Amino acid sequence: MKFKIPILFVFIIFGASCSGKKEIKEDPEFANVQGTYFSIRQFIRDQWEMNKMLPVVFERVVVSDTGKDSSLVNGYNMGLGHIMEIFVNTDIGEKKYLGKYNFSESLDSASNTRTYFYEAIDPELYTQKLQIITGATSNQIKNVYIEAAESSGWTRTSLKLYYAPGKIIRIQESKKSRFVSAKVTTTEYRFPEEPE
Repeated sequence: MKFKIPILFVFIIFGASCSGKKEIKEDPEFANVQGTYFSIRQFIRDQWEMNKMLPVVFERVVVSDTGKDSSLVNGYNMGLGHIMEIFVNTDIGEKKYLGKYNFSESLDSASNTRTYFYEAIDPELYTQKLQIITGATSNQIKNVYIEAAESSGWTRTSLKLYYAPGKIIRIQESKKSRFVSAKVTTTEYRFPEEPE
């Protein structure tokens, strides 16, 4: 009986230190700043409002360790809320994230695009990278790429998310444990091709 309490205490402390997303606190230095970083939450909401009534059938392609599977799925029956939630959970558009990311911007005159890039300063933040590519003059978003990761116990889950409006939604999830090799699953939802 005397060994049960210390062992339980070790598991509680270890579990608390290795689980979930890091809590973010607003930096007082940015208390009076009006703007925020790019909000994936607002972007996804805007995409939903623009496209919610369109009848869309997606081609779903799932690639995992066990093989590849593809099917057609109705946009209304594919769990779009869950897919959107995965993207929304990576949002860095609140004031508490100000000062937590390095930001850079570049212009590519060859492709006539502008790239906005955010990279986490702290490796424990959930959203590690966010890249937005827009038209150089139109500022219309061409695609969004996000990398996120979190640890829970002995398991590390990493996400690579890609969304090109009207073209593709891609979610790559990698789960790695200390005792099991990484399992990677990539799910793509391909929009129907536009008639020429």
